[in-house]
Amino acid sequence: YDIRDDGVSIKHELNSLFWKWTDITLKLQADESSPNTLILVDVYDVEAPVHVGDHIKFDDKFETEILAVNIATDTTAYDKSTITIRAALPNPDLATSPIQRKSTLPILQTHDHAISLAFNLATLHESMSNTLPAIELHKAIIKIHPAYVNSYL
Repeated sequence: YDIRDDGVSIKHELNSLFWKWTDITLKLQADESSPNTLILVDVYDVEAPVHVGDHIKFDDKFETEILAVNIATDTTAYDKSTITIRAALPNPDLATSPIQRKSTLPILQTHDHAISLAFNLATLHESMSNTLPAIELHKAIIKIHPAYVNSYL
């Protein structure tokens, strides 16, 4: 389950209570002409699409972020559908390995006590000068529970 449809995305490593790795079915191959580009093969059979900003992991060995997704509109040009990743694969063979995506868990929507937990964790991040994970949690809290005034402060 990913609550990205609600505009909430929690991905920072320090906020791992709120996301998990989920298997996705993508057929990829490395683009020899561009090390940061992967070709989407059989893009019309994709069960779990990827989006810009998604964090993906190849074979539990290499993690990167998706910077761009370009889907070809011409069904005969399957090799024109690509994703661009932040870091080039260290080994082109990883493109064909199992892939996982970081998915935000619905805990903030389904458990009332989780909002307090998320707020307290965000406050802890702030006190330790971990600004980005704190902001990420405050934004998620406000998006899901706009009446939670503490996250506005």
